[in-house]
Amino acid sequence: MIEPKVLEPWVLAALRGIETPVTQSSSALLLLNAAEQAFRRGATDAARAQVAQACEAFPTALDAWLLRADIARALGDLPDLAFALARAAPLTDDPRLRAVLDLDRGWALYGAGRTGQAFALAGALAPARLPAERLAIYGDLLEAVGLSDEAERSFADAARMRPNDPAAWLRLAMAQNALGRSDAVIQTCERVLTLAPELAQAHALLASAAQAAITGHQIDRMEQSRARADHPLDRARLGYAVFEARNAMGDVEAAWPALVDAGRAALSLFPWAAREALLAQREFVSSTSRAAAKASPEATGGPVPRPLFIVGMPRSGTTLVDRILASHSQVRSLGELTTFGRLASGGRSSGGSYNDSASLKRAAATDWADVGRAYLTEVGLMARGRPVVTDKNPQNFVFAGAIAHALPQAVVVHVVRAPMDALFGAYRRFFVREHAWSNDLDSLADYYRHHLETAAVWRKLLGRRWVDVSYESLVQEPGDVIPRLLEACGLDFEAQCLSPHLGVGAVRTLSALQVREPINMKSLGAWRRYGEKLEPLRVRLEAFGAVDARGEPTVG
Repeated sequence: MIEPKVLEPWVLAALRGIETPVTQSSSALLLLNAAEQAFRRGATDAARAQVAQACEAFPTALDAWLLRADIARALGDLPDLAFALARAAPLTDDPRLRAVLDLDRGWALYGAGRTGQAFALAGALAPARLPAERLAIYGDLLEAVGLSDEAERSFADAARMRPNDPAAWLRLAMAQNALGRSDAVIQTCERVLTLAPELAQAHALLASAAQAAITGHQIDRMEQSRARADHPLDRARLGYAVFEARNAMGDVEAAWPALVDAGRAALSLFPWAAREALLAQREFVSSTSRAAAKASPEATGGPVPRPLFIVGMPRSGTTLVDRILASHSQVRSLGELTTFGRLASGGRSSGGSYNDSASLKRAAATDWADVGRAYLTEVGLMARGRPVVTDKNPQNFVFAGAIAHALPQAVVVHVVRAPMDALFGAYRRFFVREHAWSNDLDSLADYYRHHLETAAVWRKLLGRRWVDVSYESLVQEPGDVIPRLLEACGLDFEAQCLSPHLGVGAVRTLSALQVREPINMKSLGAWRRYGEKLEPLRVRLEAFGAVDARGEPTVG
């Protein structure tokens, strides 16, 4: 998932040098000076009150709105940041400054959960007016709101304008990957590595795109970079890349140590405080389950678009289910939205995660009816006339009760996969804050148990609005499972849903290339290749009855 890049601290200060001077009264200047001095000495409450007074008294004073934006950013108040930037942009005659302010407002809106407004703003922004160094950030925003084709063009423009910048080419490779252009990804990654041979992200993307076609030379190059890496982030990325490359070649003995080392490096970057994290989620589930119990589903009618939330363990098959539903003529896939969680936490999510303890405490006190109305407004701006939308984000799992209360017309589709495959699939990939448990081999079983217990709560409370889909059944018997899935989601059967790979657009997840193949059973039992290495995990799962002695699931 892309992290929002909201208004870097140096941007407005630098831009003030190119703005058109605004004539202001002495009263305005006094207020602004007092606010800025209070802000600099850390008296943010006083600074905020004074700058709000200045903005109200002198609404055409550009400096007042820019200072308000600075203060809002420092306080992490993204809604007020977006508001201040919206008021500032029309006050300048410089088209470059206006474009930059609009771009930064787009990121502020995105961070606040106003994804639809960010979508509309990004689509309307004129990239020709942006400074060259901002084109890549514009591309990031386009990617974040689901405008992947436009994002690729922006990244390509940025790379052409800065041909010796490896970061610009890397962004282009990532966009090509989302669009399923594996040959282009490989070619672009090779260009990146010519410019920056040690860039771990390029090695990782290359390993993912090339798969079985990867060469011994490319693997040796990854291994050499890994041996020289001294930062945990680089060691993690290169370790996962080496694992994927070695695994694709069938070299289990060389692949496994690289994976274990990568997991340790990732865990050092994103420690998993299991007790605190799981306790916060359990408390939130308990509080919102009471609200969910009072919610009455809307059998028919209700506001449009009608949302289908797709949840599950990471690497459980949620992307495949999303593509199946998105193949329907009435459905628009909105990808992995962060909208609901960001709205729930008041636009103050922690670095892209909103199921951490701080975000959940804020969300527990929210007005779910307000969140539901805001959510429908935002996704309505992105639905492009379709009456049904999908929102596929595993983080929404903990919000299922809140979703039931906020959106009575919503259905939650829960994808279930055999635990050994699901957990191995999560462990072999680099997840950061929101799934930090997956980096620790010892934490996998504990989190899976928590997931099962939470799913049982939602299943009981949501009734027919909670739809379980077995990944194994889906890929083995798609002709039986897909019609039932569509019916449970209130959709008529359409034959094209049986061939979701034919209509795949951009996919911004780790399954970007996998879902472009016809539905198949190739990944079933993938964990068995590493069965001996994963025996401690199987034993822990067996201890609470999730699997049997062969690693087969014993619960649905």
